[in-house]
Amino acid sequence: MIIDFFKMSGTGNDFVVLDNRENKYKATDTMLWKKMCQRRTGIGADGVLLFNKSKNPSYDFSMSIINSDGTVGEMCANGARCLLFFAHHALKFKSSTKYTFETLNGVYSGEVLGSEVSLKMTEISDIQKIKLNGLGLNKKNFYVNTGVPHSLFEVDDLENFDVEAVGKKIRHDSRFKNGTNVSFFQILDNHEIFLRTFERGVEGETLSCGTAVTAVGVMAQKILGMKDKVIVLTAGGTLSVHFDDTLSNVYLKGLVEVVYRGNTKLEFR
Repeated sequence: MIIDFFKMSGTGNDFVVLDNRENKYKATDTMLWKKMCQRRTGIGADGVLLFNKSKNPSYDFSMSIINSDGTVGEMCANGARCLLFFAHHALKFKSSTKYTFETLNGVYSGEVLGSEVSLKMTEISDIQKIKLNGLGLNKKNFYVNTGVPHSLFEVDDLENFDVEAVGKKIRHDSRFKNGTNVSFFQILDNHEIFLRTFERGVEGETLSCGTAVTAVGVMAQKILGMKDKVIVLTAGGTLSVHFDDTLSNVYLKGLVEVVYRGNTKLEFR
């Protein structure tokens, strides 16, 4: 089977993107996606995105996200931003820049603004529902679900912090029923925060994580008292989170790029 694909990046969070409107691929083709995401023997990616037809005519498309370990994800904000860019610039899906689409976590909307994509983050819940004390990090911490669960911890020297070792330990802590994404942040000034994330499903540090960046935005509003927006610096690039006082309107905004387009023949179904 020849598979045509796009390799895309949302501030370093990279994905294999497939047009699945003819329903050729299944999110449950676990071995295929695991092989495709392998860095040295596959295409290499943090995950696979499927652009599916929506069964509801009110929505433009349906999104499937498969993590690099083959598990199906509920939501991926950088992945959603990439898929919006793919729909508008690669598929030329419609003339309007605004889209509404389905995920396993509900309905989202976004807008393609040239090379940037803005995504409205509607799934913000469980703020401080789980206590993060007793994990060996004694500065500010924050728990929130922004489509997937996130645990955030402040550290002093993030550049030299061991994200892999500490993140892996916390990710599997028994207080998290289905695990958690783990992020570490350093406050640079009143509106800039440096962030590094250990992602559940990837099982390692990624260059950027959109839902983690959104979680930092929620944290910035809730416990740091920031207003309107926060700039978040990741290893893969800079994103911004825009919010109002009630967190009823939260937007994640940043660059998306097409890395390359190609095809591959993989027989792992």
